[in-house]
Amino acid sequence: MKVITALLVVSVFSVFAQAEEGSPPPPPFKADYGQYSITGCAGQTFQLDCKLKSVTIGAARPESNPKGKGSSVGFVFKSEADTTVNTDFWMTPADKFEVEDDVSTLTTDKIKNTTNWSEESHQVILDKSNKNEWTLTFAVTRDNLGKSIKRQIEFKIKKK
Repeated sequence: MKVITALLVVSVFSVFAQAEEGSPPPPPFKADYGQYSITGCAGQTFQLDCKLKSVTIGAARPESNPKGKGSSVGFVFKSEADTTVNTDFWMTPADKFEVEDDVSTLTTDKIKNTTNWSEESHQVILDKSNKNEWTLTFAVTRDNLGKSIKRQIEFKIKKK
């Protein structure tokens, strides 16, 4: 009986360990949810440019992934003309969120972009080492027809 109980405990433990290994990371940037003014900018990606004046960091919009379950992060940018640009990430087990000192980095696995038939991976970095003004960087790498294009934008942001 002791052998069966021990075997059962070991089996249950390995199921939990496997589930944890293959689970998405916790919601990235959750401690930094809020509204920020954009005080400086350099570069551009396929979707973001330097005409943006503010960003709100929070959970992703449910409509961006109706079947989405698990952790997410969303960035809502407002432009000078008050139009919005939404960038949502729903975490998968292949995505990584790492925090080292004052720098948080989200790196996504490649996903298919059916709009232009490419594969894209993203990296979002929030550097809080300067207490007065943080740096929020978005980098997108797009692979299409054997070519790889990388675009990057860096925002200087301050809490509103």
